[in-house]
Amino acid sequence: MVFVLSGCMNFRHDVSDNTVAWSPLEKDIIYQVNIDVFLMEVGCCGNEPIRNALVPSRADKRGGYYSSPNSISEYLADPVNASRRKSEYGGYHQMKVLGIVKAGTELKPHKIIRNSGYSWWGGGYSSDYKYAKILTGEFTGNIVDIQDVPIYRKTK
Repeated sequence: MVFVLSGCMNFRHDVSDNTVAWSPLEKDIIYQVNIDVFLMEVGCCGNEPIRNALVPSRADKRGGYYSSPNSISEYLADPVNASRRKSEYGGYHQMKVLGIVKAGTELKPHKIIRNSGYSWWGGGYSSDYKYAKILTGEFTGNIVDIQDVPIYRKTK
């Protein structure tokens, strides 16, 4: 019935045991963030709920999913204005920055949630959202989306 009314179906399931889905990361290895990044509240398109994510500044990004302030120094100087982004439809969007995760913070891969489904307009789709647990620093214990932070190195 949902498919008939909305034209799409979406399923979320945990695929954390799939070692291929973790590539290039390994689930039982500890990694470090190589640069300072924002800890932000993010969400998108209704597939994944609102969650916390590690997001590099725009100056440090090479593509990515989530919008972020231009730089950490600009954010520290004026958090409110640095977190505003002009919308393509007019007006402004206020990004929600929760803090800054420092370079050297250790992370351990935690889980992968796969969103898959079918849409009348786009056909079949599938996307994986990787999460890690922060092991050190101010935000120890937080589970974070790591889609935008391809900058890790093995430590143990």
